[in-house]
Amino acid sequence: MGIYVDRKGNVYVGDLGKNRIVKYLANNQGVQVIGQGEIGNPSSVYVDEDGDGALY
Repeated sequence: MGIYVDRKGNVYVGDLGKNRIVKYLANNQGVQVIGQGEIGNPSSVYVDEDGDGALY
């Protein structure tokens, strides 16, 4: 399971079982699901915070 915390305090978790990334917004402001079943085995997560915000 990959986990990444960005500068704003958002937490990104690679969900291997469901092939997606879950973004937990800072200060318990909600959750976003990225790639619902479309991301193949996200075992690590990295966000390009200095560029366009792309997920790797």
